[in-house]
Amino acid sequence: MSTFAPTDAEWASLPRRFWLAMLSLRRERDDAVQYRTHLQRDYDTVCAELERAQEADEERDVKFGSLEEETYIARAQVRMLLTLLQEARKEKDERLREARAKIRSLRDEKTKIQNECEEVEKTMREMRSTMRERSCKEFAYRRFINLRMRMLERVLEDADVGVHAARAERDEAVAAVAAKDVEIDALRVKLEEARRGATSEMYDVDIASDEETVARMLQD
Repeated sequence: MSTFAPTDAEWASLPRRFWLAMLSLRRERDDAVQYRTHLQRDYDTVCAELERAQEADEERDVKFGSLEEETYIARAQVRMLLTLLQEARKEKDERLREARAKIRSLRDEKTKIQNECEEVEKTMREMRSTMRERSCKEFAYRRFINLRMRMLERVLEDADVGVHAARAERDEAVAAVAAKDVEIDALRVKLEEARRGATSEMYDVDIASDEETVARMLQD
């Protein structure tokens, strides 16, 4: 399509009213071209948006289908979880009952143990009191025993002194008896000699009386 482009001279030869009208038309044409360009750009933009919207719809449909599947799976999981939750609640209730029973049993056992501990403490206090009394008695008895031992040691020491003195006296007596035995033996020898040298008249003298005489001499 060819366009007519008048020269400057032709423009100048045209009437002013026509020239102004042409300028106005040119401006309108330029505005229309610009507006068409703007509309084309808007159209392209709208088309692109529509394409993106269609793609988004397709993606949304895909996602919706996936969401439906996931929703179905989720509902199945929820039903399963509800079943598990009910079972867990039942198990929890059973465990709670067992725990409460154990707690009651433990409390009873604790009370029993406390009573036994109180009895043991009471017995221990009584035993401590008895042991203190026994300790006092044992201390007094040990003190008495120690004093008695000291007294006995002193008595033993005195007895040892007496024993030593008695032994010394015994030794002296034994020595004296030995000396007397020697003297008696000597006198017997002399008596035997006297008997042999005596006359026949003296032979009739009673030997027993001579021995008694010798014994009296020894005693003197």
